[in-house]
Parts: sequence; structure tokens; C-alpha cells
Amino acid sequence: MIRTIVADGTAEVSLLQEMRGRAGEIDAKVTRAVMEILESVRREGDAAVLRYTRKFDCAGLDALEVPPAALREAYERSDERFVQAMLCAKDNITAFHGRQKQQGFIDMQQSGVLLGQRIRGLHRVGLYVPGGTAAYPSSVLMNAIPARIAGVEEIVMVTPPPKNGDFNADVMAAAYIAGVDAVYLCGGAQAVAALAYDSRAVTRGDCFFATRGTQSDGHDFIPAAAAAGAAVVVCESLPGELPEGPTYVVVEDTNAAMADMAAAFYDHPSRELHLVGVTGTNGKTTVTTLITLLYDLFRRLGYEAGLISTVVYRVGERRIASTHTTPDVIRLNALMREMVDAGCAYCFMEVSSHAIVQERIRGLHFEGGIFTNITHDHLDYHKTFAAYIEAKKLFFDRLPAGAFALTNADDRNGRVMVQNTRARVAAYSLRSAADFTGRVLEQHLDGMLLRLGGDEVWVGFLGRFNASNLLAVYGAALLLGADRSEVLTAMSCLRPVSGRLEFVRAADGRTAVVDYAHTPDALENVLRTLGELLTGGGQLIAVCGCGGDRDRTKRPEMAAMAVKYAATAIFTSDNPRHEDPESILDEMVAGLPPEARYLRIADRGEAIRAAAMLARPGDIVLLAGKGHETYQIVGDERRHFDDRQQIEHQFSIHR
Repeated sequence: MIRTIVADGTAEVSLLQEMRGRAGEIDAKVTRAVMEILESVRREGDAAVLRYTRKFDCAGLDALEVPPAALREAYERSDERFVQAMLCAKDNITAFHGRQKQQGFIDMQQSGVLLGQRIRGLHRVGLYVPGGTAAYPSSVLMNAIPARIAGVEEIVMVTPPPKNGDFNADVMAAAYIAGVDAVYLCGGAQAVAALAYDSRAVTRGDCFFATRGTQSDGHDFIPAAAAAGAAVVVCESLPGELPEGPTYVVVEDTNAAMADMAAAFYDHPSRELHLVGVTGTNGKTTVTTLITLLYDLFRRLGYEAGLISTVVYRVGERRIASTHTTPDVIRLNALMREMVDAGCAYCFMEVSSHAIVQERIRGLHFEGGIFTNITHDHLDYHKTFAAYIEAKKLFFDRLPAGAFALTNADDRNGRVMVQNTRARVAAYSLRSAADFTGRVLEQHLDGMLLRLGGDEVWVGFLGRFNASNLLAVYGAALLLGADRSEVLTAMSCLRPVSGRLEFVRAADGRTAVVDYAHTPDALENVLRTLGELLTGGGQLIAVCGCGGDRDRTKRPEMAAMAVKYAATAIFTSDNPRHEDPESILDEMVAGLPPEARYLRIADRGEAIRAAAMLARPGDIVLLAGKGHETYQIVGDERRHFDDRQQIEHQFSIHR
């Protein structure tokens, strides 16, 4: 029934009051609902965020976080015209907001008083990008780019998922272009609450472990944990003023206690898996490659498997963005419990030296351990090479008697690693007698022919280091009880991981290779491999650098390897962090002979451009140091930078 109001000075006033009353009732109802959501997220964390997201947006959503690799994939699969429009918009937004950036000042008064202003970006910001029924990639750029210009260190984005649970590819591509650090599929009040409260933080009823790190001491955060509702605080010493609320447990080693409690809390999931740990210097190259190959191999053999690496975590087919080479012990046990519940029989994981000495692998039941190599790396943490060796060795010292210890006999420290282990020792070698032997018979641009024991197999890999990896995989598979013929068949179907000897070929015959090699021995391996592939007078051009705030002793060694094997070496920035790139280059070239052929170009983009211009048909350009990474760390800022994109642009390759 239509209600009619006659404007007589009274009726319309009465109607307005009635409508305001209704609005007040609605506002109060909305406020109560929102407050309930806020309190749930504050109390329960991510669990509440996921529950409300399933209720309001997508009932079938499995996880909130979008893996970083998915952002890049969305970018690479985007329509070229869309990408060009986004890049053009990025340039325009950057130019505009760059002119808005304010500068601080310091003024010395005649009285000696210093007056000044310091302008800094926030440490972390959250972006809410509307979504669900529509897509707003421009909102990503217009919020994330000014934040980066302002100096914000970490950008977290939330956006509602569509009903089908998938993310909008255009929005994810925009996030990749803008350099967003993390993306979560959630919207509404629960998303705002997750950003405001940090749903990852301590919540009511949690157990807080006060661990001592290199950058901070968890004991300093005990009052905050108590205020957040922590039920238990495990610490090595009590604070001077004891906050009320939690039960305090004082232990000798918080890290060790946390490991024991985490394993018990998740009912020791590692005991239900065939768990194999792999350790070596080149964590993001050799080790990542090896465990990924093991994961791929056993899945090809028909088993469900899990993977814990620097690049990604895998639970069966599900990908989860990695945060550390080896996660904290709580996350580690939680991941393995997920694997067991998902039906995984095997788990292959990187074991970093940091994780070993920090007790992050304590309480895990390893069926086997593999040693790849050890060279100068992470000396900024371990201080001496001897301490670094001892850290790695500790992993094998602690292996149980029923496990296996597979070591690389071609590394001079290979036997040292296993000299005190209780595990059954086996060795692999490309050069000498061992339990598992191999040899490269032929090598071409598309792969190589290997002899493993008495068998021959063609693999889609290049280089002796890859041959060594495959030999280790072969040996580990047999030690785990796999059938030899099935293993060889599966190995012939394996393919390299991203960022390891990735070939980019120009139409005119120039070739570029993107590889993560960032240590002297890794760089030498790659350079020697590529040198063997040159034909018809082709030359090798190497582009490499060294990271800032890291081991400085390897800088001249890296430069020496480059000029030794390459016709022309171009030294450039890697991740300079807080160091001056030119100072890093000074240390790299110090000691090089006068006749050495090299260029210094600090700007990595310009260095790649120069290498592409110098290259002729038949030449190979090596871009070393970044591999799968799609960023550069400058100061505290992570800037988008992809070696593959850079060289494809120089080679006029359009995807």
C-alpha cells in the first residue's frame, strides 16, 4: 500500500522523525554486528577472519593469503595492452607523487639549539581494495605506489574474494606491478579488523615464547603479550615488573622448549612422514633445486608429498608462500600436521644453518639427511667459516641411528659432515668411487645424457651441479626404498626450477641465461657450464653483483670468477640494502689485474641493457644473482625488478 503524505507543516516533520528513528535502529544494529566481528578477530585472529569471509563472501575459501608466486603469474598471463596501461599509470602516479614527497630539515640556531623535522614513512600500512563483484586495479596502484614513495617498508593488501573463491587476476597483476608485499582475500569489517589488530599477533589464550633474536629480544614484549591475553609465557628470565594474568614458565632455552612443546602440541607429525632434510650453502639454488626435484620425483612415483623450501611450501598440490628458509618450529609442525592430514607420505625440507643453531628442527624425526656443499656464505651470522661448518654438521650429528646420511663426496667437507653421525652413511660423487656415482656423457642446450651407476638417462637439465643434484636425488630415492627403474623413468620427466639456468633466446641468435648464482662456487659452476655450450666463436658476457649488508669476503672472489670465465664481466647491483652500491663494486674489483675486462654499471637495469647491446648472435649473456627473485632491496625498500623482464625487453620479446 502506498502511503501518501500531505505537506502541511506537521506530517512531513513526523515522517522525518520516523525515518530518523528507523535509521538509528539500523545504525545500532550495524554497529552491534560490526563490534561483534571486531571483537572476534581481535580474540581469535585469522580463524575469525576466515570464518567471516566464508560466511559473507565465499563459502569454499581455503586460505586467506594469496601466494606471491600467484601475483607474478597473474602479471605474466595478463593481456599485454592491460599491462602496458598499468605500467603507464604507474609511471604517471610515480612522477606525480614523487613531486609531493616532503623533505626534512635541520636548522642550527645562533643559541646552539637544533631545530628540525624528520619525515619518515610508516613501517607497515594496510590497503583495502574493493572487490567481490567488480575489479579495481587502479585502486591498487593509486594507494600502493604513493606509499612506497613515502618510504613505507611493508604494504599489506586486503580485497574481498568473488563467490567462486578465485582472485581477480587484474587486481593481482596490479599488486605485482605496485610491489605489494602480501595480499589477503578478505573484505568487510573482518578485513579492516585484521589490519588494525594484526590477526597474526598473540591472542587471548595463546602461549607466548620469549625468544632472543639477533634483532630483538622477545622478553621485551612480555608486557604486550600479557595485555593481549596470553595465558602462558615461556621465558628464560622474568621481567622486573611481572604483568598479571599469564602463567610464567622459566626455562634454560626458550627455543628448545618451544620446539618440544610444538612437536607435542601437533602430536609429532614428523613421525608419520618420511621426512628428509637437505642442507648446503647455496640454499636458494642447489638445495631448493634438490628438494624440489625430490618432491616432483615422488609425486611422479605416485606418492603425495610435502615441500618446505626457501621459495614455497607445498602440501600436496597446494602452494603456500614461504617466509623463511626453515620456518619457525611452530609453523613447521603445523605444516607437517597439514601434510599428514592431507595424506602426504613424504616431506622434503631445507634445513638452514640458522634453523639448526636456533633449535627450529628440534623434535623432528628425520628419516634422512642430505649434504650438498659448503662455501663462504652467512658469515655475517656465524662470524667464522669453522662455526658455519659446525652448525651444518650438528644436523647430521643429531640424526637417529635408523636414518640415512647422504653426503657429497665431491665436496672437501662432505666426509667431515657425517664423521660423527649415528645414521648409516652413504656418499654420492661425479668424480670418484662412492655408493652412488654419475657421469655427464653428453650436453646440449636442451639437456644432457647422464650415466647413473650402470644406467643411462636423458634429463632436461644442464651443468655438472645439476648432474650432482640429480645424482643426490637418485641416491636418496633408492635409500628411501624406491624402485630403480621407476626412479630413472621419472627423472627423465623432471624439469628445472624457476631461476636456475633459465634460457631467454632472442630472434637474432643472442641468448641470455637467468640464474640465482650468488656465491663464488655457484657462479663458477654456471660460467663453466655455459662456456662449454658456446659454439662458433660465441662469447660469454657475465652480469653479476654482491648483496649489501652480507658477507664481504666473497666480493672479490665473485669478481675474479667473472673475469676468469667471461669474455666481458659487468659488475652491478644485486640487493644493495643499506650499503652504497659503488662501495660494493669497489670491493669487488679490488685486486683484479689491470688487463681484466670488465665494466662497472651500478644501475642493474642499465647493466643488463649494456650486456644485451654488447652481445652478438651466438653469444650468451649470464644474469647472475637474482634468479627467481622479482625485486631489489634498496635500503628498507623492496622494489620490483625482474631480470627476465629486463632482458626480454632488451631482446624485444613480447609475451
